[in-house]
Amino acid sequence: MYNVYTFHRFIKVAVVVFFVFSTLGVSCTDDISTQSTRTLVISGVVQKGPFAKDQVVTIRQYDASFNLDTDVKTYSIKNNLGAYQADLEYKPFFVLTSNDKPSHSLALFQSEGLFFSETTGEITSQPVTLMSVVDLDLLNGVDPLKNHTVNLNLLTTLAAPRIVQYMKEDGRNYEQAKALAEQEVITSFGISLPADGGNSIFGDVLGWKYDFLTFDLSSSGATAGALLAVSALFTHEEDVIKMKDYLLVATSNIQNSGDFSGSQDLINFLITNSEQIDTGAVMQNTKTFYENADITINPENFTTYI
Repeated sequence: MYNVYTFHRFIKVAVVVFFVFSTLGVSCTDDISTQSTRTLVISGVVQKGPFAKDQVVTIRQYDASFNLDTDVKTYSIKNNLGAYQADLEYKPFFVLTSNDKPSHSLALFQSEGLFFSETTGEITSQPVTLMSVVDLDLLNGVDPLKNHTVNLNLLTTLAAPRIVQYMKEDGRNYEQAKALAEQEVITSFGISLPADGGNSIFGDVLGWKYDFLTFDLSSSGATAGALLAVSALFTHEEDVIKMKDYLLVATSNIQNSGDFSGSQDLINFLITNSEQIDTGAVMQNTKTFYENADITINPENFTTYI
């Protein structure tokens, strides 16, 4: 009788455990949630300078091993300001960090396209690739009905692999990984943003209140100035291919060490550009571009950040 009772009790416990895991949307055989799809409205701009109309933004989710899922969602850039909107349906993938802390639904936003050059005032003939890493469930948790901003720019591109690195190797959650990576990127350029600024939806995380996902050339203030400065620094006599090479080196250096110390060639490139950039032309080209779209901009501290 004791053995039969014990067996029946074990079966009941197993059923309860299975029910709990099923309710939470966690599979007992893998880390992919069994929950139904969720919806999220996301809009933003893609900017090296602004990306041209009809380029595309792709969204792919990471699985539990930080590999990109094969399902690719594609959205068109709707104007020459680089603007896009994604009415996104996604299935929660509960990515586990190295210490088994769940980090919700991590996704890679990516776009390759032609863009307005702030140095020449023209659309380039060669494309560049930009990206952002986003936790979709964190945005959903803030407000599932809100139109959330996810911009893609040079700063988000430099920070993206470092964010994944912190989560995968150090077990940081998304908010911490993002705050650390963004601080390292901005420090690598010697830029000091106002201490009383920043309006990240994630709040103050590890002393960081800013959010690269909201930095926008078409806005005003120090964040616009910092983004324009970094965009201008990554030029190479209008040789976009060479600029892309340096961007890859910079991204790899940030990912591995959090700074540019691993490449003296990259450091020399940035120093040379900072000395040779015609800041007046960059500012005028950028202002004229946006004025033609009835947008007034004021990127503060641009020349200081160069």
